[in-house]
Amino acid sequence: MHMKRCSKCGKDKPESEFYKRGGNRLDFQSECKMCNKYRSRNRKQYYKNYNFLHKKERKKYYKNYNFLHREEQKQYYQDRKEYYIKWGRERLRKIKIKYIKMLGGKCSMCKLKLLSSNENACIFDFHHEKPISKPANKRLGTENSSNKNFDITKVILLCANCHRLKHYCKRDKTDG
Repeated sequence: MHMKRCSKCGKDKPESEFYKRGGNRLDFQSECKMCNKYRSRNRKQYYKNYNFLHKKERKKYYKNYNFLHREEQKQYYQDRKEYYIKWGRERLRKIKIKYIKMLGGKCSMCKLKLLSSNENACIFDFHHEKPISKPANKRLGTENSSNKNFDITKVILLCANCHRLKHYCKRDKTDG
């Protein structure tokens, strides 16, 4: 029986007291099973304490890092600006298409359909039957919790022409 020394507790133990390494390696881990279990159980508390103790140091480091590398970061963004803008637009377009399909894929008034190639997605608008209480200051399509004004269940799908007609007719009724 071969003996091996644990790197944590320093005791000599038989190899059966050590976990095997992953993959095709035939050797064993450096810490024994008991030390491994202890470390695994206490890992969450260890990192919680570590993060608490080093929070100010990390904050200071990142503030200093950002100050020293500000020009590099600006240049990095400028080099990739077109990509970021294109990616953002494409992301919003995909989200809009998803919402259009959720609402049936056709105008509620004239029944104009979304093409299978999604080429005409730009002509569709989302119309709130009941006006929203606060003006939307976020762009449509952001799916995070900051966009509380857009609720897919409270809108109807209209093509651009029907949407303009709906608002134009509404304006005429209030003026007359």
